[in-house]
Amino acid sequence: YWAAAYDGLVIVNEAGTGYFWNGTALSIIADTDFTSRNPGPVAFLDNFILVIEKDTGRFFASELANSTSYEALSFATAESSPDNLVTIIEDHGQAILFGTDSIELWYNAGFGNFPFVRVQGGIVALGCGAHRSVVKLDNSVLWMANDGTIRRLNGVTPIRISTHAIEQAIGRYPQIDDCEAFAYTLDGHLCAAFRFVSAGITWIYDATTNAWH
Repeated sequence: YWAAAYDGLVIVNEAGTGYFWNGTALSIIADTDFTSRNPGPVAFLDNFILVIEKDTGRFFASELANSTSYEALSFATAESSPDNLVTIIEDHGQAILFGTDSIELWYNAGFGNFPFVRVQGGIVALGCGAHRSVVKLDNSVLWMANDGTIRRLNGVTPIRISTHAIEQAIGRYPQIDDCEAFAYTLDGHLCAAFRFVSAGITWIYDATTNAWH
């Protein structure tokens, strides 16, 4: 997992070890308020690094404009649903927190040591089926939902963009939580690729034509 910050790059590996690249050197993030929290996916918003605490519904933040320093009380819980968070992404000045069964939108309200609060009504009653399937494309966020569909977020509405045929194909794969997504542009077409690793299959959504291949 990684997030580009104003002062460098924050990287967290699968084992939960955090690294900071300042453009010249790579160092380990040693702050105990980071290392003790089982850190996972990260995002950058308003000069804060936001970090998912794996296997919980919590996330925590760095100090303002300091990617390697963290405070014990600088955390919150996405608690609209009693599910665990699996990943986080920043979009349009909001932190989108993806859980296994729900999604929440948070923003910087400027309060105290932990300034982030949930957007009024910022709850999506649908989760994420693969933590690496979340991708930004065409001014929006796409992901594979926990019901095996591919969705596009419009406000707090999870618009279904996958077809019945693609969903039937996905339903036959031996594993779908290993889906990985990335975005690219080809000849003016904005595309998102969803790669199902164990199945050896990649589906590509063309946002320019709303077609799949």
